[in-house]
Amino acid sequence: MARKREFDADEALERAIEVFHRKGFASTSMRDLVDHMGIGRGSLYETFGSKEQLFVRALTRYADRSLEGMVACLEDADDPLEGIRDLLHKVVDNHAGSVVLGQDLRVGYAGFDGIHYQLFVCESMVLRLDEPGAVCVVTD
Repeated sequence: MARKREFDADEALERAIEVFHRKGFASTSMRDLVDHMGIGRGSLYETFGSKEQLFVRALTRYADRSLEGMVACLEDADDPLEGIRDLLHKVVDNHAGSVVLGQDLRVGYAGFDGIHYQLFVCESMVLRLDEPGAVCVVTD
């Protein structure tokens, strides 16, 4: 019979995000994760699988939360163009310096190269939107 889990898996995942964000995937050891998450090594493996599986879950949670913020940014804007501009600034500001989405992409962590490219595109769009006369509005 399996033992009852004695920790909050969501809270443990949040703590894993903190470690990956601070140290990056490659520099984070299982000891770092176990210590910061406050769970045993066996519980980590049983609940989250390997370090790679935990990283994917952490990155997915981080991306979901970011997406919610992006949608709110667009929904809260009085002017659609300003909402898009604010959204692109937010994406670049929040993610360009992120260890999770920065360092690990530079070392080529499999499956996440597309995110790095998307950040580059967003940053380019922000720079273009900030140029005078960058946006032309066509009305009927």
